[in-house]
Amino acid sequence: MMMFYSDVPTIAELVDRSDDELFEKVLCNPHHVLYNFLPNETVSFYELRHRPHNRESINKTSRLAEASFLVRMLYKDIY
Repeated sequence: MMMFYSDVPTIAELVDRSDDELFEKVLCNPHHVLYNFLPNETVSFYELRHRPHNRESINKTSRLAEASFLVRMLYKDIY
């Protein structure tokens, strides 16, 4: 008997969730190995909308840099 599970997350969803969890841990823990690679925090005087993070955007200099974990997470959902 075959059973199909419709509520099982896809691989892409699992990876996306894991990336979000890791990025949140990096942002919240100044002792994390990746914390020193984060750009500086920004200071905003306006509260226009909720942002996923409070860090400066960094320039994407190459295709390889765009594939970097921190760059991907900094630019994720910034629309």
